[in-house]
Amino acid sequence: MTAQSTILPSSTLSADAEMDVPQPVAVLRLLADPSRVRVLNLLREGERNVSRICDHVRLSQPTVSHHLGLLRGAGLLCSRREGKEIRYSLNPEHAAVCPDTGGVRVVFDDLEVRLPASGIVDEPAADALVATM
Repeated sequence: MTAQSTILPSSTLSADAEMDVPQPVAVLRLLADPSRVRVLNLLREGERNVSRICDHVRLSQPTVSHHLGLLRGAGLLCSRREGKEIRYSLNPEHAAVCPDTGGVRVVFDDLEVRLPASGIVDEPAADALVATM
């Protein structure tokens, strides 16, 4: 099984690109959303389709699809079609399971972020980090 990675522009990343915001900053903004962190943590266990992700994170299908589109557009996820379903997984170029914590490790250029396995992110700390970049 090979995962096909399709990186699409997203509204968040496109807006950041127009303002000359470095990609690591745009990625940090995406990771500041607890729902996206929960999706990434679920996908550390393996690939899933949208309905399985919705069941786990308890969000509506349109909301999950929106988050998946942003994460895929940032290069954090890969997707592949299997019949009528699209299955999502972590993109090993930028996101992988962190062996020491069991969470997700995100790497872009000189940026490395280790997300906790619990999916709980200290939002003020994440906002402060983004504000300093």
